[in-house]
Amino acid sequence: MGCFLFSGGGNDIIGNPMAIWIRPYVPGTSAASLILQTRLDAALAIVRAGNVDLIELRSTLSPNTELDFHGYDFAIPDGRGVCGFFSVPVWSTDVADD
Repeated sequence: MGCFLFSGGGNDIIGNPMAIWIRPYVPGTSAASLILQTRLDAALAIVRAGNVDLIELRSTLSPNTELDFHGYDFAIPDGRGVCGFFSVPVWSTDVADD
């Protein structure tokens, strides 16, 4: 039996794709008013459809393969690093996000 890992919430929604569902920040506006909800819902629907297709493929081709899911939850930049794998927290490095 193998494992198929679904890593959710990363590049599918955050990053460059954000440009289609978020308005530019204007001082004094609420966070909720910056979200173009119809567009965000459409972007999430595309991600969901892709995941459903992958699950159906797994069910057809390898039904005993375990499905594992993870998300990013709430990252707290407090110096602990990431999951104990990195001794230096990612946000404390000078890595540029191009």
